[in-house]
Amino acid sequence: MRASRTFRTALAAPAHVPPVAQHNGLHVTLRPDGRASSWVAHAEPRPEPADERVLIGTSTLADGSTTAKIYRLTADHYEAEVFADGKRRDTLVADGRAAHGENSGLHVMLHPDGRLASWGEEA
Repeated sequence: MRASRTFRTALAAPAHVPPVAQHNGLHVTLRPDGRASSWVAHAEPRPEPADERVLIGTSTLADGSTTAKIYRLTADHYEAEVFADGKRRDTLVADGRAAHGENSGLHVMLHPDGRLASWGEEA
């Protein structure tokens, strides 16, 4: 019985405002007549992330033989698959920031807006 008195004392509030406690979405109200009511607040559903890649273009890189396929996932999330000699060599992921890769002196940069840049090292 002592614990229930402590609980009621902890939630004591002026008569015009019923005391309310909340923890992890569970709300409890203690009414002036001693009755308690509770309810669960459900979180709003989050939008599902776009996990479908949409091919937006293919580009030939600075060395003239390497190519890249550029895919858009969201407004600032792009991926580029880099191919050389018919084999995929790398995948760059620009999710809110630029991604950079290098292979045998060929540098490739994918920007978060989907632009692709490439250059070779000077001898």
